[in-house]
Amino acid sequence: MTQGRDQFQSVIDRLEAANARLRSVNDEMRVRNADAARLGSELADVLSSIEIPIVVVDAAARLQRFTPAAGPIFGLSDADLGRSIGEVASPFHASAVAETVERVLRTLAAVETMIEDDTGHWYQLTGRPHPTPSTGGPVQGVVITLVDVDRAKKAEALVVDALRYTSSIVDGVRDALIVLDPDLRIRSVNRAYLRTCGGTADDARGRSLFEIAGGALDIPALRERLVALTKDQPEGEPEGEPLDGFCLSVDCPAAGRRVLVLDARRIEATRDVLLALEDATDTARADVATRRAEADTRLMLENAPSGVLMVDASGVILFANRTVCRIFGYTSGELLGLDVDRLVPAAVRAHHEGHRLAYAAAPTSRPMAGDRDLVGVRKDGSEIPVEVALCSLDREDGRVVVCFVADVSQRRDAERRIRDYQDRLEQMAFDRAVAEERERRRIAIDLHDRIGQALALAQIKLTTARGADDAERSAIGEAIALVAQSIDDTRTLTFDLSPPVLYDLGLDEALHWLSEELEKRHGLRVDIADDAELKPLDETTSALLFRAVRELLVNVVKHARSPRATVSLRRRGDSYEIAVEDQGVGFAPDARGTTRSGFGLMSVREQLRPLGGTMTVASAPRQGTRVSLSVPLRKHRSVPPPPAEGAEACAVPAAPATSTPRARQEGGHA
Repeated sequence: MTQGRDQFQSVIDRLEAANARLRSVNDEMRVRNADAARLGSELADVLSSIEIPIVVVDAAARLQRFTPAAGPIFGLSDADLGRSIGEVASPFHASAVAETVERVLRTLAAVETMIEDDTGHWYQLTGRPHPTPSTGGPVQGVVITLVDVDRAKKAEALVVDALRYTSSIVDGVRDALIVLDPDLRIRSVNRAYLRTCGGTADDARGRSLFEIAGGALDIPALRERLVALTKDQPEGEPEGEPLDGFCLSVDCPAAGRRVLVLDARRIEATRDVLLALEDATDTARADVATRRAEADTRLMLENAPSGVLMVDASGVILFANRTVCRIFGYTSGELLGLDVDRLVPAAVRAHHEGHRLAYAAAPTSRPMAGDRDLVGVRKDGSEIPVEVALCSLDREDGRVVVCFVADVSQRRDAERRIRDYQDRLEQMAFDRAVAEERERRRIAIDLHDRIGQALALAQIKLTTARGADDAERSAIGEAIALVAQSIDDTRTLTFDLSPPVLYDLGLDEALHWLSEELEKRHGLRVDIADDAELKPLDETTSALLFRAVRELLVNVVKHARSPRATVSLRRRGDSYEIAVEDQGVGFAPDARGTTRSGFGLMSVREQLRPLGGTMTVASAPRQGTRVSLSVPLRKHRSVPPPPAEGAEACAVPAAPATSTPRARQEGGHA
């Protein structure tokens, strides 16, 4: 019995111990349940407050839980709990969510997908197994999160577009561009590089810069400069200096021998280097051609037959060729740096300086001094005639005046000889005209004094010798008529050679007689307009003017086709002016006031010049012609009378029967 009580007591003790342990476990469970309830409450609070759309589904893809942010996006409500997510999610997300859940459950790994809604908004859909396989328990469901990545996605698109845009610009650059990493290996190249060095961008990527172009860029000085660009310098110390204008000649596989100019810059915020290779082959060739052209031009200027001076704005000579040195008697070294005013006579240097400054202010290509003769001063002080043409050049260091100088000493001597020859010719022509007029007068006097008087005497004798016989009277009458006709012809010839009225009564009366003769012979009516002023002329001038007017009136008869002409006689100051005008067909005068065939007009002008006279012609087709002659008054030339034969004085020829009554009344001889 006692043994039974002991065993019973032992059982009771074990039960009490078990109860104590059970109470301890219950207490622990209550604590754990309280913690679980607190954690569940906190999780619910977190899920309620979080703004990220989160959806939790079980292994059968049934909706278990979702955050408030997920409701509007997925189209969920509390009534959808326990239903298949593919059935309750919005149509846009249903397929993506169902596919993601299926992939997570199949792979037991996280799945990320970028989706775009119908408004073009981008999200990142992520599915993860729950719990994760790393916890060791079976997967009971999937946690789906939806993150708004629209800004990031569009920013990425902008970056891609910017990169594409930048790439297109870089590819459009004519210079070869290379991006190098800190080890000076190629990251990227543009199309210009491929055109120059050949290959493809993939072939170039990763290669060392010093391997391309057959190692032509492996130059110690270039390597040192580029390495310095890639190094990060301690704070306060400057980075490596950019590389500018590093020139070298290389053999490029695709382009042959080229001259390249290298520029390098470090790309900001990186250790990468941007290297630009400019193809300067054509420029180098152009520079060589330019230098050759400059040398040829200088050589041409040095050996030019005309003198060439270049003068700056202050008048200092910058260049002088051999010819100008020979003209002024200097060496090239002596002229360089000399003031150009030293080549001008001292008397006009002040004026020359003013003209030089005025030309520098408004330069044009023109002869210097216009129509004035220029004189230069040689080194020995002697003066020489020169001609100078000017032009200007604008250079970087200022404007330069170029003077083309010619020594015209020989030409001036030739011109002087020509003028002397022309003066002698004019004097000879004038002397010829005077001699011709004197000879005409002598012949006219001979015709009148000898032949005319002999014919008159024969006429008288024949008249007194008429017989009684009718036959004799008839023969003598015929002889008398023939003699009378001969006398008239002799008198007409006498007036044609040298009209006596010109010397007896003067030029005005001679022109009146000439007008009547032309009307009688050719039907040309000539009106004489005289201002009645005293117009004293010597015999030579009167004779030449008479011949000139007769020449002009004969031209009217021959060429003008006009029935009338006007001769105006006027005194203008100390000049006598005669104008012959018609209303005929006219002509187009040349620069000298004549026509190509106008020898008569030219002869008139040349005869008037020794008298100091002038001739002007105004004419136009179908508008008539006006020729004006002007000579100075109070001249004292005279036509010497022909020498007398023996002791007899030569009588003045009598006026013919056709002379005007005014001429006969005032002293003309019948």
